[in-house]
Amino acid sequence: MSTRPGRACTVVTVQGEVDVDTVPMLEDVLREAVDAGARHVVLDLAGVTFMDSSGLSLLVMWLKRLDDIGGRLCLAHVQKPVRDVLVLSALDTVLDVYDTVEAAEYHMPPMAA
Repeated sequence: MSTRPGRACTVVTVQGEVDVDTVPMLEDVLREAVDAGARHVVLDLAGVTFMDSSGLSLLVMWLKRLDDIGGRLCLAHVQKPVRDVLVLSALDTVLDVYDTVEAAEYHMPPMAA
């Protein structure tokens, strides 16, 4: 996992599986980003091949946390196996999902001056 500044957001790139074993690492990365001032986060899931219920729970938790502080969480480059899980869980109806990181960044609200 890695983070980088994006256009009015922080981009978190995730690789491999998001499951009970890796969710704590993603949780740490997201917490560190928010502690450093991030309010809008794009998760780049291009390299994610699998997501279990613990990963879905993490998405819901961070969607709420960021919303509570006036921020936003969205997903980009979601691969078919993960997209299928999002659809089955109906999370695709509450999370914004974009084909590219650039599209997700473009739709982020501008940063306050």
